[in-house]
Amino acid sequence: FVNVSERFHGRSYQAKHVMFDLEASSTLNCAKECCFNHQQIKPFRYYLYQEKKLIENKCISNMGSFSFESNQLLNMTRTYNPDRASAFIIPLMYSIADTKACFEWYKGLPYWNIKGKPGLNHIFWSVSDLEINPRFRANHLGFAALAQGHSNRSHFINGLDISVSLRGGGKGPQSTTSISSSVQRIKRIAGYERKWLLTFKGTGDNIDRFKAVTEFSNISDVLIIDRPKFCLPHINKMWKNDECCTIIEKYYSSFPYENILNTTFSLIVSGTSPATFRLHEVLESQSIPVFFDYDNFILPYEDIINWSEISLTITENDDITSIIEVLKELRSDTARIIRMQQRISEIYENHFHTRNYMDSLAGVIQTLQRRCDFGENSFSQHRIRVGCSSDT
Repeated sequence: FVNVSERFHGRSYQAKHVMFDLEASSTLNCAKECCFNHQQIKPFRYYLYQEKKLIENKCISNMGSFSFESNQLLNMTRTYNPDRASAFIIPLMYSIADTKACFEWYKGLPYWNIKGKPGLNHIFWSVSDLEINPRFRANHLGFAALAQGHSNRSHFINGLDISVSLRGGGKGPQSTTSISSSVQRIKRIAGYERKWLLTFKGTGDNIDRFKAVTEFSNISDVLIIDRPKFCLPHINKMWKNDECCTIIEKYYSSFPYENILNTTFSLIVSGTSPATFRLHEVLESQSIPVFFDYDNFILPYEDIINWSEISLTITENDDITSIIEVLKELRSDTARIIRMQQRISEIYENHFHTRNYMDSLAGVIQTLQRRCDFGENSFSQHRIRVGCSSDT
């Protein structure tokens, strides 16, 4: 299986990683400049842009169908009077790379130039798995913060940007339904009694997935499956005539998600972006996430979630054999596994539960509120100047 996979994964490596090699020419230095005025308005309130003209031109997303009343935080901290707002949210729901023509519209937003600083206290909120291009940001977005799932450490501005999760349930309703029913059965099995030690199942072509398949092959109680996109019917209509794709598809289909999620630990590997739909599935099933080669990525909501409590990380230099021994030793500590699962359940309910986008927006608002209310004591404020005067 590894050799078959190598044929497709290897040739896609350059294309899939070009987005990570872009360097922003941004001049933002938030240790010296006022990138976000935390003293602007107290108490914290946010304003959600819903200008009709921008919605009609698909420059922002129409949030009219979303129930803000169902989320206490979103409901209580929202203001419809921009003069009372601490922060201004620009909802995208998709990548800004698809909305180049909208940049001039953004610059014309009524509160875009606060104190003469374009984009100050504005947040572009994107739940796409595509990155907002750092060059676009440098050229068009001024002091605006980015709240996105594609949070690469080299492009991430600490204390200003926010890493968010993707929507639970994958990209289609079919995956949502099948995984949810499987999860409910798996949750009844204690973490230390599950079938597998470590699993992963996904579809993608990047080098991290290829490394995971290669390095974890032929290890007892470990199941790592990755199907290259080349073998997907909508990408390669001739896949059934390709012997390699036929072998991969047969192997891939032989392990339903209920089998894959019956595991103590779940490998989290980046897909199109560091954010991955699989993280929702793993947390919902109360499996313990193991992040693979995430050294350069920002985990979702790092201001408000202590990921070290509920997950492990495998870095590029870690020895896989030693890692497996660590996982086995941890699984034998039943009391700790139970504590981690309980905490995973709490975090899932608070930040990943809904299969729409409201948890993502709530995570953004909670992060902003924490930063504004706690100022220099906020978890991520050590790299951003908070002493912005009312005249800044």
